[in-house]
Amino acid sequence: MAEFNLAALMKDVSVPDTGKDQIRYIAYRYLIPAENNGYSMDGLEELARSIEIIGLQQPLRVQRRADDTYTILSGHRRHAAIGLLIDQGSKQFDEGVPCVVDSASASAAMQELRLLLGNADNRKMTSADEAQQAERISDCIRRLEDEGFEFPGRHRDWVSKLSGLSRTKLARLSAIRNNLIPELYGWYQKNHFGETAAYELQKLPKEGQQVIAESCKRSGDAYFIKTDGAAHAAEYAEQYMKHLECEDGSECVHRAQRFLQPLREPMTWAQCKGGCCLKCSNLERCAYPCSKGRARKKAAKEQETEAREKEAAKRERDQEKQQKEYRSMMQAEAQRLIPLIDKAELDDKTDLPGRFSYTKNKVSEIRKYAKGDFKPDDHYYSGSFLPSYIEDLTKLADQLDCSLDYLTGRSEAPKAESVSGTDTDPEWKTGDPPRNGRYFCLVDLNLNQPAEQRCEWEDGKWMAYGRPVDDLFKVLAWWPLPANNRLKRIPEESDE
Repeated sequence: MAEFNLAALMKDVSVPDTGKDQIRYIAYRYLIPAENNGYSMDGLEELARSIEIIGLQQPLRVQRRADDTYTILSGHRRHAAIGLLIDQGSKQFDEGVPCVVDSASASAAMQELRLLLGNADNRKMTSADEAQQAERISDCIRRLEDEGFEFPGRHRDWVSKLSGLSRTKLARLSAIRNNLIPELYGWYQKNHFGETAAYELQKLPKEGQQVIAESCKRSGDAYFIKTDGAAHAAEYAEQYMKHLECEDGSECVHRAQRFLQPLREPMTWAQCKGGCCLKCSNLERCAYPCSKGRARKKAAKEQETEAREKEAAKRERDQEKQQKEYRSMMQAEAQRLIPLIDKAELDDKTDLPGRFSYTKNKVSEIRKYAKGDFKPDDHYYSGSFLPSYIEDLTKLADQLDCSLDYLTGRSEAPKAESVSGTDTDPEWKTGDPPRNGRYFCLVDLNLNQPAEQRCEWEDGKWMAYGRPVDDLFKVLAWWPLPANNRLKRIPEESDE
């Protein structure tokens, strides 16, 4: 047996297509592609345009056949690109296609191996191309062994050495070639997904692969297959393909379809572990649940919508009820002011201080409030239009010639009676109040005349601002605040 000599072989094929060989022009119709060519034929139109503009830079390498036709050994893509130009009416190759006819002195296996090694750097190969080349090299080695060549060592080591691919990569490519179904392998050859994704997909059961292939066929591409999604599907393949029972005892018919979840929805693949859709916590966000899961999602969505509508209706009713309450309180407040407005002879255009320091109320508006004449679309944020700042409230009291207690509903008397001493008014009382509570007091501030001040009687001592009044002033007399110190709303017609 002759030992195979790699160095000698490479010496023979170091410059296979340099043009030193005699070039012959062979009619296109006599050139026959080799049956075992499996390289990617993508980008033919770009190659055809390049050949049309700058010509064929490298001749085809062919071998003569018994019927005077020629088998293409090297240059299948160039041959296909030339065919495109001829179909489009180009006359560029009417005199024939430049070819180098290979010597028939070596066996077919040896010639093929020489061309594989010599053209290894002539094209940018995809992962599928590398797998195809490794297969052809492996086949050439076996044929050469049958012819008497000896390849010491392991067969895979020689394939690795001649192809330039590591043994690990060869093992992966072999697994992809042997286990990936043809429908998916075709997309892999077209470079729609990479080697790592293909290696993960080949781990899946054939049934799962078929589901993915059918999805690719429907969409017209396989670019949606990503490495992470394929790895996830492979990791949980057993759970995905497990025979499950639905809640009603029937067998799950959705198990194969679940392979699409991690591949079609890259943002949700991590949540799906291949279990029952009806028991999945991610059912609401899942894009590919079973029919019963879809029905449950729909029912849940309808219930959620109904609940939102009920909540919105309740919120609207509560708001309307509150607005009625506010308007009723504002009407009662306005009715207390109308007698004072009339007494002060204020016309309808007169401005009164408003709720905020930068707003005003015209007398005409107060009269409308008193009649219950509110604009339907107006929204009110409280039941009072009186000023919220003490300065403005005091201005309003002066403008209407009334007391602050009357404005705030703490007294039914529009104007408090003046006092000249500590015990001249029979309403004023001295001594200790009978019970804890808030009182209106006459106090001595050392200002030559008594002043009015609200105080609280707590457990035998007077308090104001959270402190004992002994630190501030002396209480001379007191009287209880009116019991009805809060405004009552005007009853609605429907109120009892």
